Amino acid sequence: MASRITISLSKRLQTWLERQVEGSGFASSEDYIRHLLRMAQASVTVDEIDRRLIESESSGPARRVTRGDWSRLARRGDRRAVELRRQISQA
Repeated sequence: MASRITISLSKRLQTWLERQVEGSGFASSEDYIRHLLRMAQASVTVDEIDRRLIESESSGPARRVTRGDWSRLARRGDRRAVELRRQISQA
C-alpha cells in the first residue's frame, strides 16, 4: 500500500525539479522523486556491500571453500527460505 507525504520546496528547487522532469522523460515530479529515492536506496546497498567486502578483507587470510562449506551454506539458505515463506504466508 502506498503512502503519501507532502514536502515544501523553495521556488528555486521547484523550478529545478520541473526542469529535471521535463528533460528526463518522467511523467511527473512524483515519478522523478521516486526514481531519486530508488537511486539513493541502491547507493546505500552498494555502500553496505563495499563495507562488508573491506571488512572481510581484513578478517584474515582466505581459505579454500570445501563441499561441506557449500552444503552448510545451502542448508542455511533453505532454512532462511522456509522462514521467509512462513512470514509471507502469515502477512
